[in-house]
Amino acid sequence: GTHIYGGTGAGRTGSSFNVQGVVRESTGTYTINFENNLQHDNYAVIGSVGATAAFIGIVDRDTYMTSSSCRIFVKHPGEPGQGGSDRLVDPDIVSVTII
Repeated sequence: GTHIYGGTGAGRTGSSFNVQGVVRESTGTYTINFENNLQHDNYAVIGSVGATAAFIGIVDRDTYMTSSSCRIFVKHPGEPGQGGSDRLVDPDIVSVTII
């Protein structure tokens, strides 16, 4: 898997595992570029966010998952019963596995 450290920066990976680099597009939005294209764009993105209730997701598979990159969104859930909505956040650590 790949770890994205320091969510407010450009991001760096703990181990490459076919990841060329990580680009922080905006708050909570990261593009993971692959060093070598995957065989197809039919893969799974699994992730976790360290020390927070946040979660990762992909909004539009057809737009954000290609054989050369994928874009993930890190969100913190809104507060139950307070009408809050999910908001994008920059956590300290995001761990991602692509299979």
